[in-house]
Amino acid sequence: MRIVNGSMLRVLTNLNLRKAPATTAPRLVTIQADVLVTALAAPANGWLRCVVRGWTHADHPDTIFSEQSVKSSVQARSGGGLGWQYVERIGYASMANPAWWKIEDGPV
Repeated sequence: MRIVNGSMLRVLTNLNLRKAPATTAPRLVTIQADVLVTALAAPANGWLRCVVRGWTHADHPDTIFSEQSVKSSVQARSGGGLGWQYVERIGYASMANPAWWKIEDGPV
């Protein structure tokens, strides 16, 4: 499958979502492993511009989890529905290692 605008990808390891396509750019959030992202364009120069939708917790406001449950990650220590907020962030994630990603949906 190719990665194009609208492709869905699953993050297989924790990744930083950055403000610009560079490791020196400010980190917006950490994308927790198993979160789905939507590509906003084909990858360019090793970076994917994407939108991330998921859950943050008051104890971890800079991390996006796949669901509002402590079972979504061992790093979420509090929960049970309290302190969770659904968020959407747009930024750039590194495509440097193909093992970090799994394409879930997109054109063949």
